[in-house]
Amino acid sequence: MATVTYYDEVDRLAFTANVIDIIEENGEVWVGLDESTFYAEAGGMLNDEGELAGQPVLDLKWVGDVLYHRLQNKVTGNISGAVEAKHRLIKTQIHTCQHLLSALMMKHYQLDTVGHHVHTQGADIVFDGFPEDPDWAQKIQDEANELIFKNLLVEIRYPSKEEAAKNDPSGSLDHDKIRAVIIPDIDYNLCGCLHVPNLNRIRGVVITSVSKSRGGALVQFVCGEQLLQYLSERNQLLNECSALLALPQMQVKQGLENLKQQLANANFEGNGWRLKYLDLWADSTVASLDLSKETIYVNTIDTDVKSLQHLASRMVRTPNLAVILQAKKEDGQAHVIVSRHPDFGSLKADEVFNRLKAEFGYKGGGNPNTAQGGGPYIENLTAWFQN
Repeated sequence: MATVTYYDEVDRLAFTANVIDIIEENGEVWVGLDESTFYAEAGGMLNDEGELAGQPVLDLKWVGDVLYHRLQNKVTGNISGAVEAKHRLIKTQIHTCQHLLSALMMKHYQLDTVGHHVHTQGADIVFDGFPEDPDWAQKIQDEANELIFKNLLVEIRYPSKEEAAKNDPSGSLDHDKIRAVIIPDIDYNLCGCLHVPNLNRIRGVVITSVSKSRGGALVQFVCGEQLLQYLSERNQLLNECSALLALPQMQVKQGLENLKQQLANANFEGNGWRLKYLDLWADSTVASLDLSKETIYVNTIDTDVKSLQHLASRMVRTPNLAVILQAKKEDGQAHVIVSRHPDFGSLKADEVFNRLKAEFGYKGGGNPNTAQGGGPYIENLTAWFQN
């Protein structure tokens, strides 16, 4: 069996080894070695990255007892290789931090971990329940960081099956060599993935969000190198906001709140002017009509649905008047309102709108005074009504 050193020497990245086999299939070259520090994807942990004989390692796989490394070109003899340090550090930080957070959730809320996923900018854990304590996420984060600061050792042990079953009843014992990852007084977990040798190597953790997922808790977090990148990006964003607002960083929150209030005031004032304009348009249009007898005003107006509703409501306050108004929406469909003064006798809004439903498939409805809804845009609404 090929010797792998990553389980007990996670910081050993460089190595030399002998090529013992080469597999060529589907245009790919796979090189088998008698020794390697490369970790092949398993247990949710991704492949290591790095170089072998000056070539990038493109993929890794076990075939029997030999670890094969996919390269661009064949190599022979005794060769050297090295795992990319930052990539390994990040994934060991994430995986050990997941053990820590999961152990604390079990300790305080008796919740099991049912899923764990690693992303390019963080990771998440899914638990089989959601704590009732409203401050649970902050408490878990704070305690995790306290333990990281204490720099507890992460112990790797190869226990007997009896010891493993006693300390981790849910763990898998279907291995010739069982491996336990232990954070003293915090966690005992059977695991074949790579871990940092001590908690201080994680540097810190921030829970970035929590949400419910199928009745359980979905916890997203960043730690270690990804945490530093996360904080750097947030600081850059804060700097940009500070520059845009021409305020110091510590005043950005108040500046944004002031800006939000100013925007709300402007929207309120703008809406007031919009309504004044609509009222003026409606009143001037009504004034231009001969209302000595019942009149039906039909028109297509370039406006939004709410404004169309306001115009119809304003216009039919006038006796002897009914309106059929259409507005074209951004998606190419239309909204039509049929409305009348309550004393108008020669037209019922719902009956007219039912004709639109029957002929054009409009959706909506109403009563004898007002009916409205949406459907296809009618190019010549006046001609349709006259017919």
